[in-house]
Amino acid sequence: MNLFIKIILPLTLVFIAAGCGGEPDETPEVYLTERLKVRPLREFSYERTIARIERGKYLTESVLQCFACHSERDWSKPGAPIIENKKGAGAIFLEEEGYRMVAPNITPDKESGAGNWTDDMIGRAIREGIGHDGRALGGAMWFWALSVLSDEDLASVVVYLRTIPPVKNKLLKRKVSLELQRAYVNRPFPIYSPVLSPDMDNEIERGKYLVKVADCSGCHTAWEAPVTPGFFGGGNFIERQNDSAFSSNITLDQSGIFYDENVFIQVMRTGKSGTLSGVMPWIVFKNMTDDDLIAIYKFLKTLRPVRHYVNNISTPRKCSACGQIHGFGEMNKDGFVRTEVSLDLYNDYTGKYMFDDSLFMKIYVEDEKLMVLEDGYEPSECIPVSENEFRYFDAGLNISFERNKKNKVTHLVLYEMEELVAKKIE
Repeated sequence: MNLFIKIILPLTLVFIAAGCGGEPDETPEVYLTERLKVRPLREFSYERTIARIERGKYLTESVLQCFACHSERDWSKPGAPIIENKKGAGAIFLEEEGYRMVAPNITPDKESGAGNWTDDMIGRAIREGIGHDGRALGGAMWFWALSVLSDEDLASVVVYLRTIPPVKNKLLKRKVSLELQRAYVNRPFPIYSPVLSPDMDNEIERGKYLVKVADCSGCHTAWEAPVTPGFFGGGNFIERQNDSAFSSNITLDQSGIFYDENVFIQVMRTGKSGTLSGVMPWIVFKNMTDDDLIAIYKFLKTLRPVRHYVNNISTPRKCSACGQIHGFGEMNKDGFVRTEVSLDLYNDYTGKYMFDDSLFMKIYVEDEKLMVLEDGYEPSECIPVSENEFRYFDAGLNISFERNKKNKVTHLVLYEMEELVAKKIE
């Protein structure tokens, strides 16, 4: 499965949803005839158990944020709480001239919801980004992050969704350009192998799992900024309904989360006493257990700290770290300084690198720049910050290279939430 789809797909696609049901779309749909990779549906039903219903309810109504998107919310109240009698009934996520983003009705209603969808249709949509009708889903359904959802947790979510009250709510279909639809079709990747749960008794591993499935990096990394100050370093501008905010730095730096785990829990429970923008879905994160919130906090402590001051209260000023205009912007310095690196070193690094799960990166030189091509994506420059450390994907991700005793480059190391090592194969 694609490394960057799973974890750090840029938010240029995050606000484009996939709608289901309703009136015919004005835009012709691109179906699987144009797809290269898709897993056929399987015929099975998950066993309905009390344990799965309880686990699915917990996940769906908290860390997975399902109803924060697939429900109408009251944006006039702190945190924009979910309207209870419309829970899961879908919503127009955002509509502007030329496109419409729709979170579909996922209640068991058979006419306007998911009542006629099979268990695998729902599961495949959640983790693999393919709608029940065969369309490639847009980026507002963050399947690349949910692809790490374990098989048992996926089963629990599907089983629980079958138990919620059906709500009749016929929605319009999505409206996106043909160009965007064609961009979608190569994003999803099929899952054929079992997805196992991490060691949930290990707080760090549990925290990492929860951070991944919640797609915390999707909001808290400034993907669309002129310069990204760092992974989880905040500064991503997010709009939802009539609310908007720059995401905060959630690395444990003096400019980010500088407080202890007790304050962290309080913030996640109350949204800073209701003052935190509703685009941060604390209204559902408050449903998480203390143990899970502590696990997230402890995992965040393992991330590389990023120095990036950002808030939504102070007078917006130009930020040198991200190139945007936001609160506390004047407190930030340049995110990094480009270093001159010799062409000989660049040539040393060129080659194809393979990760354990068969994903690859190709490193090559073009116009005296070190470039990276990752599994079919557009090439991107590796910007040198030292002779052996590079920023990749305009996202504060670090790439470095390892050598053997003969000084030959043998491995590439990519740092995101952890160090991922790829072996040079040619």
